[in-house]
Amino acid sequence: FGIPPAKQFTDYSLLSGGEKRLLNLLSVLMANPNFLVLDEPTNDLDIQTQLKLENFLENYKGCLLVVSHDRHFMDSVVSYLFVFQKDGGIKEFPGNYSDYLEYEKQHRKQSPEQKNIEKPVNAKPKNRDDKPKLSYRERIEKEEIEQRLADLGRARIEIEQRLNASDLDNDELNRISEEYKNILEETDLKEMRWLELSEKEG
Repeated sequence: FGIPPAKQFTDYSLLSGGEKRLLNLLSVLMANPNFLVLDEPTNDLDIQTQLKLENFLENYKGCLLVVSHDRHFMDSVVSYLFVFQKDGGIKEFPGNYSDYLEYEKQHRKQSPEQKNIEKPVNAKPKNRDDKPKLSYRERIEKEEIEQRLADLGRARIEIEQRLNASDLDNDELNRISEEYKNILEETDLKEMRWLELSEKEG
């Protein structure tokens, strides 16, 4: 996990929050468990440590149960989701978070004929006076968000490759790490807005 020798003999009380979390996790992993429960494991970890943790868990042979708001981390390590809904229900989905977003996107793009098939026979007819669920401006915004998310995804992959390079000095590493953090934050905001618009679209 990239802990330098000079740090390995540091008193526990002098470690940062992220270093303590990492040390606690490593002490568990030393027992070679076949089942791990991780609650927000990437909190307080720097970008490089997050990537190393992701790489380790991608090759983990046991069962992994993760509670996390870090969608990029989940994309790397999970293969099945329990998605908490606004109504308090839990939706099961086989796949990672990006798979789930794509599924939701395709599901909402169903043709009217397909949606009619799913409606019960006694469904009430739609009121002709009902306004469109998304305004023209919101539909344009949704399309722009989808394009921006694609661009951010490509930029994230490129930066991850640069972070894995061994020839970076400290200044460049800090600059790239900050750029990576900004990309993740913008991606989270865009995805949240996309979900809001998708739910409104129905």
